Amino acid sequence: EIGFEDNFQPARVTSERLPDSKEYLDRLESKLRRIKNNPDVLRQLAEKREACLQSLLVDCSEEVQANRDIDLNLDAPVGNPDFRAAQEIARFLRPEQALSVGEVVHLVKHDHLQIESEEEEQQQQQAKEAEGESDGSR
Repeated sequence: EIGFEDNFQPARVTSERLPDSKEYLDRLESKLRRIKNNPDVLRQLAEKREACLQSLLVDCSEEVQANRDIDLNLDAPVGNPDFRAAQEIARFLRPEQALSVGEVVHLVKHDHLQIESEEEEQQQQQAKEAEGESDGSR
């Protein structure tokens, strides 16, 4: 019969402990007790945590400041330029996929005419509601 030695079935699983596993676990537990009961270790960990948080804040604020000082290149491609062909295919399959930074940037609404027309619609709606209330009270 032709086939593989084990037919991709795992051999008998054995989980035998090593002869020195008890000693190893005892040593690990004693180290853990020393760390837990040592206030210097806890203080050092707290200081290290604070230093990491401080460096994160400083790095982030420097990056934000650097980004404020440069103009955005809105025509820059999004993602890796080496994958431009793949991005074009993705754009064809998913037209909502952004190709340039300009397509990703959130633009602030400054359309004065749109704002005015929305305000007029609200005023007309309020006037209609007011007329409906005055007609209903007669």
